[in-house]
Amino acid sequence: MKKIKEEIVYTNWFRKVISKDFIDNKWNKSNFLISWHTWPVEAVTIIPILKNGNILYIKEFRYWIEDYIIQFPMWAVDEWKTEKYTVLNELREEVWYSSNNIEYIWKTIVWNYDINISKCYLVKNCIKIWEQDLWIWENIDFFETSINDFEKMILNWKVLCPLSISWFTYCGFKTPSFS
Repeated sequence: MKKIKEEIVYTNWFRKVISKDFIDNKWNKSNFLISWHTWPVEAVTIIPILKNGNILYIKEFRYWIEDYIIQFPMWAVDEWKTEKYTVLNELREEVWYSSNNIEYIWKTIVWNYDINISKCYLVKNCIKIWEQDLWIWENIDFFETSINDFEKMILNWKVLCPLSISWFTYCGFKTPSFS
């Protein structure tokens, strides 16, 4: 594939949409609309574990699929903020909890998402400190469950977010088996 044309269709402070035309070695043309942030984006995914050993997760409405998805809290790291600040702020904002026990787990490159790199943080001994403080357009609820029940949710196809499944498995809770 060879790119023959690229055009910015839409851009603002946050989002950029580009139209790209390609041609393959058989002279077939194709066009793709690609959307991403206007700056290089790294994100943090947070796996909150309560003092009682239960796990917190969110159910968030996603407008492009017009449905709710179950996942762990996740947010882009702003250029002017640290990853630790982003972890604690997102934890407070989305699930009303905080902790001083933050453990960096791993990072991965994410394809076909808005985010280029995602870093996972396991946050243990979370305690409730705040009331939910969401942006007006965010439609999020949070839930608490045992780690075993969260694994059952994965196995029963209730959790469809690939990052949440990957991080859950990578943290060593249990390796899901779909057979």
